Amino acid sequence: MIWWLLFVIIVIVVGIRLQRWQVARRGRRIGAIGEKAVALELAKLPRTYHVLNDLMLVKGDGRTAQIDHVVVSPYGIFVIETKFRHGAVEGHANEPKWRQQIGRDRHTFENPLRQNGVHVRTIKEHLPFVKQTALHPLVVFPNETTLHVHGAQHVIHLHQLLYAIRQAHSVLLADGEVQQAVQTLEKHLLIGAKAKRDHVRDIKAHRHS
Repeated sequence: MIWWLLFVIIVIVVGIRLQRWQVARRGRRIGAIGEKAVALELAKLPRTYHVLNDLMLVKGDGRTAQIDHVVVSPYGIFVIETKFRHGAVEGHANEPKWRQQIGRDRHTFENPLRQNGVHVRTIKEHLPFVKQTALHPLVVFPNETTLHVHGAQHVIHLHQLLYAIRQAHSVLLADGEVQQAVQTLEKHLLIGAKAKRDHVRDIKAHRHS
């Protein structure tokens, strides 16, 4: 009887871990699809815009920040966070968690504005010559997502991305500053599998600390 109970417990534990692994894997796959869609959209920008996809930067506290997309231009630096979540998304700029609903299923996820705010500060640490007013944060969702987001101006659908970037007309960076920013950030472009695993481990360690 004891062995039978032990067997049932082991099966349940393994099943839960397998389910979590499958959910995490599916989330990574969907996230990669979203980032690819944004990268393809950004590729339509003219040459005056320098597109950098998938950067890994070290923050001031020694931890790492993975940034989906950065666009460097004379009109500023656009820091883009991709959230490929479907269904209905609701939240407020000041809330730590936002909510996603697909049918009867409801999930919460970290406020992407706060997440991208960390990315913007990290970019500023690496580019101290860039003024804060030249850093433009954007959070992009799929076109099909229904957004009920309050208190936020920089949360958009994918089809609005290029328009949002081209809305910035004032020249904020000289040609030399644009090149310096691109050269500095390009050093952090190549992200191998080990670097990504280290970044995920870093996030988990921070959550449990």
